[in-house]
Amino acid sequence: MRKIMTICFLLLTLAGCGGEGSGSGDSTNSDSSNEDPTKSYPATPLATPSIGLFLTASPLDDKQDYIGRISQNAKDRHLTCINLIIHWNDIEPEDNHFQFEELSVLIKEIKSHDLQCILRVYFNANEFLQAAPDWLFDSGCEYYYPGPFTQPRPYRQPLPWDPIYKAQVDEFLRNLSLYFDESQIYPDAFQISAGGVFGGQWLNYDWENYGDYTDYDDFLALLIEAEKWHVREFDEYFGDTMDLILMVNSLTSNESDPNFSAVLDNAYNLYYPWVQTNVNSQRLQLCGYGQNNIDLIKKYSDSMSIIIEEEAGYDSYSGDDYCPAMDGEDISVRVDRIDNLESENGFRFKGITISPNDLTSPEASIEKLIDHLSQ
Repeated sequence: MRKIMTICFLLLTLAGCGGEGSGSGDSTNSDSSNEDPTKSYPATPLATPSIGLFLTASPLDDKQDYIGRISQNAKDRHLTCINLIIHWNDIEPEDNHFQFEELSVLIKEIKSHDLQCILRVYFNANEFLQAAPDWLFDSGCEYYYPGPFTQPRPYRQPLPWDPIYKAQVDEFLRNLSLYFDESQIYPDAFQISAGGVFGGQWLNYDWENYGDYTDYDDFLALLIEAEKWHVREFDEYFGDTMDLILMVNSLTSNESDPNFSAVLDNAYNLYYPWVQTNVNSQRLQLCGYGQNNIDLIKKYSDSMSIIIEEEAGYDSYSGDDYCPAMDGEDISVRVDRIDNLESENGFRFKGITISPNDLTSPEASIEKLIDHLSQ
């Protein structure tokens, strides 16, 4: 039977060096931080608790007014930050031609409403969109098609270990870092994830068709090394300027995967202060992979602050376990779920990201959420 693994990371791509970290081990809630005391950021460290709004801007053109309206609404509801999602192909539509100015306009707009900005860049996406630019594939980068095998899969996603992909991501991150330093316009945090939204899930199912390896263990080792590389890349270019958030996505395994703990250990050793799940409270409680995701992140809760992303999500599979998209719940119900998860597992979430539709929730529900995270 084909093995299924835990896979993660959502923004750019990850990297990681060194051996096992000291972040592992059962722990309870703590106010300690994994911040490097020798670092002094030009960006403002992310506030605790971090109460954010997931907001996509694609394409970037003519998005300032839209971002401004949503940001003011978020501020009025006492949120603290915007999680700004952009696509690689919008920032670099042609090789070595960057649209950083358009990005900086949106960052400044968010900050003008006295909100912090968490940036996430999709280098790899899912079966619903292609975030990587076409010129990347035209240059010879290897790719795969994510999505259910019973449906058309039209969107190409780069293999995260492909040397052309890695070289181009490195060049992108280097230029983005230089732009931030020259303009002095920084987001407050950078959220990273490797393998895409659900891209890694589909790559994992179809692993035999991609790459030069002989068995699943070789495939897994190649993938983990690619993710660790991404952790290093983000630290190299942004670790001295802003908080880094490692997103963990346990959508593909009913079994705990020690290899992925090694990726988190790398982030811990590089003083990543935050880790974020891409699994919401419903899925953490009701889907087969939920407890595995909790078991993975709670080992680091004494040293890294944990954010939960409260999006509805899509249908997904974990081995033979089908977990359907779930109906939306009032925020107050989700706060109760979060409270139960925390009580059962001995740690507290230090941040949350909700969806724009949640801003229509009753004011009392949002106040309940803020009160809970502020305790």
